Formats: sequence, C-alpha cells, structure tokens
Amino acid sequence: MLTGRCRGGKMALLIVAGESTHTYKRNYFTQQLFAMQIRSTLVPMLLAVLITTSTPAPAQTHKKPTAGELQADMRQLWEDHITWTRNVILNILDGLPGTNAAVGRLLQNQADIGEAIKPFYGAAAGNQLAALLHDHITIAASLLTALKTGNTTAFTEANTQWVANADDIASFLSGANPAWPLTEMKSMMREHLELTAKEALARKNADYPGDVAAYEAVHEAILEMADMLAAGIVAQFPSRFAGGCPAGPMQGNHTTMRKPTLQQNAPNPAADKTIIAYYLPEGVKEAHMVISDERGQSSRRVLLPARGAGKLTFSASGLQRGLYTYSLIADGQVADTKKLLLH
Repeated sequence: MLTGRCRGGKMALLIVAGESTHTYKRNYFTQQLFAMQIRSTLVPMLLAVLITTSTPAPAQTHKKPTAGELQADMRQLWEDHITWTRNVILNILDGLPGTNAAVGRLLQNQADIGEAIKPFYGAAAGNQLAALLHDHITIAASLLTALKTGNTTAFTEANTQWVANADDIASFLSGANPAWPLTEMKSMMREHLELTAKEALARKNADYPGDVAAYEAVHEAILEMADMLAAGIVAQFPSRFAGGCPAGPMQGNHTTMRKPTLQQNAPNPAADKTIIAYYLPEGVKEAHMVISDERGQSSRRVLLPARGAGKLTFSASGLQRGLYTYSLIADGQVADTKKLLLH
C-alpha cells in the first residue's frame, strides 16, 4: 500500500512535472511567436514613420494673382470709398445719428487703400497715401459741415484745401508709377471732387433725382480711376501677375478711354476773368470751347490745340452781366456743358 502510494505519488509527480514542462514549452513558443508578430508589425510602422519624418514636405508654390483679380480688388476698394463717402454725406446733411460710425468706416477705407499698394511700393509709400487720403476725408467733412450751416468763408477755405490735397495725391501717384501721368491723375482727382460736390449740393437742396444722378456719375468715374490704377500696377510689375490683362475697361491706353470733360470754372461767379479746366483724350482730332448766352447765342469760340488736362483763361471783357454756358466740343460733338455767372 505504501509502495503503491509512493509509486502513485511519484507517478503523479512525474505527470505533473511533465505537464508543467509541456506548459512551459508551450508558453515559451507562444511568447516567441507573439514577439515575432510584434516585430513584423511594429518595425515596418517605425520605418514608415522615420521615412515620413525624414522626407521634407514638398515646397508650397505661391499662386500669383491675375490682373483681373487685382482689378476686382481695386474696384472694391474705391467703390467702398464712394459708398461710405455717400453715407457720410447723408448723415451730415440729413442730421442722422450715425455720423461718427460712418466717418470711422470711411477713414478705415483710406487705410485699406494704403495697405493695398504696400506689396508693390513699400510700407512707407502705403502709409503716405493713406495719410493723404485721410486728409482728403477730413477736409471733405469740413466742407459738408460748412455747406450745411451756410458758412461761405469756411466752405471756400476748405474747398481750397481739398483741391490742393487732391493735387498732392495725384503727384504722389504719378511719382510712383510712370503709367499714371500727372496731368491725367490731377484731372481724375479734380473730377472726383467736382462730382462729389455736385452730389452733396443736390442733397443739400433736396434735389433727390439730381442727387442720385450725381452719385451715378461719381460711381462711373471712380471705376475708371480704379481701372487705371490697376492697369498701371500690372504694367509696372508684370512678373507679379499670372496671365495677361483681363478683358474689359482695363485694357488699352487709359488716356484714350477717358471722355472729354469740363470742370466748373473758378471763380464762379466771375467779374472779369475766370479759369475753365478741361480734359481732352489724345484721340480727339479737333476741339473747341464755346461760350453762349442765355438765348444760346455763341459769344466766344476758342480753339483747344492741346490734349490731356488743360486750362483756359476766359476773359469776360465786352460781355454783359448774366448767366452763360460753356461747352466742350470734341470732333463736332458736344462732350460736356457747364454754366458760369458774370456779375
């Protein structure tokens, strides 16, 4: 019995030992197989990560804007200019409560225009243009206030400053780009002042149809100027743009696209002499200035040989006091007409 138990115990021990050895071997091989599986999966993953991190990312190419995109951006900036100018006109002349907010937004537009030219002409030039345009707006606000209150002295002083500032803006732009001739820039800037003044005066006099018509003229003129500025930048920096000039008003020589125009004579009313400024495109073959009385009878006819922006000193000698019209005749067609008063 004892031997049998011993044998049984020994056998049991051997069986247990055999099972333990088998279990150990099985676990060992399982662990080795698992480790191999990990290595076969992890190593390629690590290699992929190393390859990805060690390979430089492809350089991103900077997409050049097109001339058409510049034109659209320039138009947007200058349309904002006349839109918020109109908003200020309505606020001041109609006594609305949003004047400060409208003026603030209008002044921001001048900073935006300055920022737009910095990539081409540098930060200093952009800041200088923004400062000139800031003055353009603050002087205009003084003009509107004088117009509303009927302060003739203040209006005349502000108007003189406004014209001088416009000439400074024209000189700055002309100096920056040869595609922006000084005579044409001055003509465009003064036309902008004149049309904006018409808009304000019509509003002041409650001439609402005239107010709307004046704003339409302002809009048309500012788009011409925006197109001219965009075309000049593309011409000066062609390598900065993809493709050619867009179809539409931006193509061609801007001078040939401008219409013959007159500016209001100064002084007006006039006692003896007055100066009439005008603009004639290069393509006009023959041009005259015709001054007529209230009955439409021609009193003076003057040949205009020069092209571009010009000035005519008109002498009232020998004419009766009263209301006259002066017309710009280009190639046999009446291009523009305005009124002057002799007293």
